[in-house]
Amino acid sequence: MTKLNPWWVTGYTDAEGCFLLNIFKNKNVARGYSAKLIYQITAHHSDHDIMHALKAFFNNVGHIEYTSDNKYVSYRVYSNKDIVQTILPHFESYPLHSAKYIYFVLWSKSAHLMFEKLHLTDRGFIELLTYKASFTKKLDAEIFNNKFYSDIVPFNVNNILKNSNVTLDPNYIAGFTGADGSFSITKPSLVGRWPNYDANFRIHQNIRDKELLKSMRDQLGCGKVHILKDGMCNLSVRNKCELTDIIIPFFDKYQLNVQKKLDFLQFKKALLILRKNLGKGLSNLSLEDRQILDLCISKMNRNRYSCKNEKKRDYADGSAFWLQILNMRFDSSISLKNKRYKGHGIYMNEVYIFRA
Repeated sequence: MTKLNPWWVTGYTDAEGCFLLNIFKNKNVARGYSAKLIYQITAHHSDHDIMHALKAFFNNVGHIEYTSDNKYVSYRVYSNKDIVQTILPHFESYPLHSAKYIYFVLWSKSAHLMFEKLHLTDRGFIELLTYKASFTKKLDAEIFNNKFYSDIVPFNVNNILKNSNVTLDPNYIAGFTGADGSFSITKPSLVGRWPNYDANFRIHQNIRDKELLKSMRDQLGCGKVHILKDGMCNLSVRNKCELTDIIIPFFDKYQLNVQKKLDFLQFKKALLILRKNLGKGLSNLSLEDRQILDLCISKMNRNRYSCKNEKKRDYADGSAFWLQILNMRFDSSISLKNKRYKGHGIYMNEVYIFRA
């Protein structure tokens, strides 16, 4: 089993984890509402090993749970005692760097309140609701429709100070990339923007984490941060020299640990060819090189999840690759419409079905 670096765990959680405070109706208690805290990370079932590694890292507290169709696997910790004694100390020693840090602080305050059972008092429950009201969904939670709690004032998150002048540990970047990064090779387009094979390392985030992406860019020493129109931003590295001289050695040294490492290996193989052909144009690529590049693409990202019960095989020519693409059998439960692909085969709004 993979032994995880503490900063890797923080980076992976910062990108893929969530700190949940659920307040729900419960007719068995006098107030009519109960509260539950959950630390959770969800991934595609192919990453079940990393869930077990996370459980081992956290002293085997919590549970490994699969969705009913076995497509996704989660590591979850529900126990207030385990959260206060095991989960919180880790993130206090190895703090989050994204905007998620604010919600962690709210969650931490809630955890201590509940561990001491102060939330069972009227005053403590109101305090808990001020934290709940400051989470992402804010006052949309059902309880705030109750006339007794409709006037709750959210906790002022401006009082939560986050240290922005930090040097990111390389293992943090590796963990974050393992969750939210992507390695891609794109086929040339006769009418599009890229007349040759293109390579791209990318991390895609909400605009609120723009400064974090800039810190990663500065730490890596390459790439550009782009602000997008949809309220998102990217850290992108397309320069093939930077990819081969900086990105490849970095992730050779600091392991991704998840199945995305398979994308990285294909990415690395393809870049050796593209770097050799740098500045020479598409026509300079041999048929063998193009076949290898197409095969690399066929084994990366969505293609690793798209075909059911089909063994990966070598192809004699590029047409065989396209035939396989045309014959892909996508899982009917995953619609490609209006979904934002994260780079590892998981669609965010599918994942949040079980995070709600």
